[in-house]
Order: sequence, then C-alpha cells, then structure tokens
Amino acid sequence: MAASRLADMQQWMLGAITRRPPDMPGLSIDVLLPSQRLSVEERLRVYQSAYLVRLGECLRSEFPAVVAAVGDDTFNEFAVAYIERCPPGSYTLGELGRRFPEFLAELRPAKTDEHPDFGDFLVDLARYERTIAEVFDVEGPETDPLPSEQRLQVADAAAFAAGRIEFYPCVRLFRSDFPVHEYRSAVRRDETPSLPEPRIVPLLISRQEFIVRRWEVPAWQHAVLEQLSAGKTVAESFTRLDARNAEELTPEAITAAFQEWTSRQIIRRWINSET
Repeated sequence: MAASRLADMQQWMLGAITRRPPDMPGLSIDVLLPSQRLSVEERLRVYQSAYLVRLGECLRSEFPAVVAAVGDDTFNEFAVAYIERCPPGSYTLGELGRRFPEFLAELRPAKTDEHPDFGDFLVDLARYERTIAEVFDVEGPETDPLPSEQRLQVADAAAFAAGRIEFYPCVRLFRSDFPVHEYRSAVRRDETPSLPEPRIVPLLISRQEFIVRRWEVPAWQHAVLEQLSAGKTVAESFTRLDARNAEELTPEAITAAFQEWTSRQIIRRWINSET
C-alpha cells in the first residue's frame, strides 16, 4: 500500500514540475511543505524553472545554428513552447530534439509564394542540425574490422551490377534549399553569418573516427545513393536516373564515385543478389 502511495506521489510531483499535474484524487499541493524562506508554491516553481532551463540548454546545445539565426530570446520562446508541446518521453535526452524541426515547420507563417524564404531556411537548418545529432549517435564504421579495400570485392562487373550496397547506419542523405551546412560551420567558427542565398544543396552526411563529416555531392550521385539506400540494385539505381544526368555518367565518373564512397567509409559491404 505504501509503495502504491509513493508511486502516486512521484507521478504527481512529475506532473507538477512539468506543469502537467495529473488528476489524482487525494493528492494536492498540500502534500508538500514550505521551507524557512520559501512557500510551497515558491519551492515548486524552483523545480519547474529548473526543468525548463535544463531542457532548454539541451536544445540549445543541439541547435546552436538555429539559436544564432533567431536570437537567444526567440529561441527561448521556441524552446518553452516545444517542451510544453513535446515533453521528453525517452530515457535519453538525445531524443529531446527529434521533433523540433517538425515543430518549427508547424509554427512558421503561411508562405505567400513558392520561393524559399527565412522560414524554409530555419526548418532546413533545424533538420540539418538534428541529422548531425542522429549521425553522431548511431552505429558507424569505427568498430568494423573489415578493411575498406575488401568492401567492394566482386568477381565481375555483371555480378556487381546485379548486387546491392549496404551503408552504415550513420549515413544520411540530405537535401536543402539553402547551404545550411556552410551557415552552421560559420556559427561554429564564432562568426556571425548572414542569411545565405537559396540554392539546392545535395549533401551526404556520415561519420569517420567518431567525427561527423558532410560534403556536397553532384545531383546524380545523390540520386544514385537514394536508390541504393532504398535497396535497389546497382544497375537499377543508375537506370532510374533522370536523362539530364546522362552526360555526367562516364565510366570514369562512376568508378571515381565508388572509390570516394569507399574511402569515406560510408559503404559497409556489397551484397550478392544471389545470397
């Protein structure tokens, strides 16, 4: 009985701190005691404020470029509204910012035309910073014992074309209407960048030696990587390309692309279609 009562009180306290007190008959603020200097309400507000401040700090550390783009005060308002709408529900605060880009997308004013604007930039910037956090946390090539030169060992070209490519879980394909990666890099250098001009940016993001890496890739490479990531064979991934990319698809360019992907350790292995 005592254990059940304790559990109820813990749930009530959690709700009170997060400003979402549950309906628990028999429990109210009267279960708390004042101190010599603070009333019950004041003591509770200390915990409520600390809760928001701590979670706000977590969001600031994950989205420093968004902070730079909107300013401290606006970001604090965003953080409080986001925490109230999307309170943490995971054992790890690494999941706290998972829905933040979606939250900003829902919050932004309606667009008046189809041209990318500051709202688009802000959402893309948040998506990019969230992607970096995810890439850092998931499995990568650091502990894989297979040498990079063995990842694409294949008997012949026909077998290779019929096979599939498996990427490491940390590999992400990213597309933005703005060079958000350059903006974030400038922020990390303690610069004060201005809003960049819009341009389509296809990015490949991964991790090497526990450091997140990103680089722009040609549009045709991005398209091929999307198909390969979706489980298409090597041959299918190239035949699905837009005809506008045909002149770029020389044998030398394709060979160089696979060599670069291997050297950047995004490819875990080639998979024989017959196995």
